[in-house]
Amino acid sequence: MEQPTDHRLRPCRHQKLPVAPRPRRVVRWIMTDPDRLPADDAHELKEIRAACPHLDATARYVRDLAAILHERRGDLLPDWMERVLAEYLPALPSLVTGLRRDQDAVVAGLSSSWSSGQVEGHVTRIKLLKRKGYGRDCVRARVFGLLLSCRDSGHGRSLGIDWVDPQLLESVLQGFQPGVS
Repeated sequence: MEQPTDHRLRPCRHQKLPVAPRPRRVVRWIMTDPDRLPADDAHELKEIRAACPHLDATARYVRDLAAILHERRGDLLPDWMERVLAEYLPALPSLVTGLRRDQDAVVAGLSSSWSSGQVEGHVTRIKLLKRKGYGRDCVRARVFGLLLSCRDSGHGRSLGIDWVDPQLLESVLQGFQPGVS
């Protein structure tokens, strides 16, 4: 079959074809409150949702879940999970499975006005301080262990630490006690 040679029949090289938005951008549009979504983005999302029924259903369920979370309505969560499982969607059944593993705690967390945020913040800070402390001792122990093994094995010269005074090293190692700064 012959290819057309007339330039009017070939697509224009300078014509810009529409570019599909990146998946992360579409996810951001779905996760954004529709009232806060710019008009251009809302229009593109509407076109994408119209072209893909699975994505449209997923977006509906995600926005329903966001409303449940925002309004702290844990009592609506079991019904939401049943509706998700009744309709085959590729992405959401694994989320429902994870929520069902500890459903009572999730529902209680969504229904209760209490929050453990402050406690968790303090626990994180304490763990950070603890890691910093262990990190310093751990580095000291590794450096001294390296120096000691080099001294004992005679490989110090190959590592470039043949200048270490054995008496100084012994005094440093005698004074080193793990866990003490």
